[in-house]
Amino acid sequence: RQLEVMAKQLEKTVETEKALAVARERDRMLSDLHDTVKQQVFALQMELTAVRSLMNTDSETAAEVLNEAIGHALQAQHDLTSLIEQAPPAGLGHRTLGAAIIDYVERMERLGIDIEVRVTGDSDLPTRVEEAFFRAAQGALSNIVKHSQAESAVVEVDQDEERVLLRITDNGVGFDLYEPRMRE
Repeated sequence: RQLEVMAKQLEKTVETEKALAVARERDRMLSDLHDTVKQQVFALQMELTAVRSLMNTDSETAAEVLNEAIGHALQAQHDLTSLIEQAPPAGLGHRTLGAAIIDYVERMERLGIDIEVRVTGDSDLPTRVEEAFFRAAQGALSNIVKHSQAESAVVEVDQDEERVLLRITDNGVGFDLYEPRMRE
């Protein structure tokens, strides 16, 4: 009887953890939307308002501002697509970590980068561990697409009963760890 009670408590704890993880991911996604797409759409709206007021008086400047607006619209579309691609899975389901990463990479490749996935080994990991590794891969690949100007990347998943190794490399521009940079 005590084991049944403990099992039910453990089940409730796992469900609570899952709900908290979903809430944290939702908050992160909303923050990303605010920091990227919302700001870009606001800039786009300001530029289009300027175009409307310049159309009859200064068509050359209006055309320049319109071109900038088109650039902002394309960037917003790209960032929104990237955020959608990053949306967490409903769970890895019955897929292994390697299979889930392969599925994710197939969707990511539509963003214009060639990504190779190498999976070695296959062990039964706790769901929380698999999801943590999956989210780490999502974040790294998202940063590669957004910032590295890479043409290709390699994702390696090597796991056995005692360890998991996730290595992600790309051929992008990189940065110097020792050179301070201002965030844009």
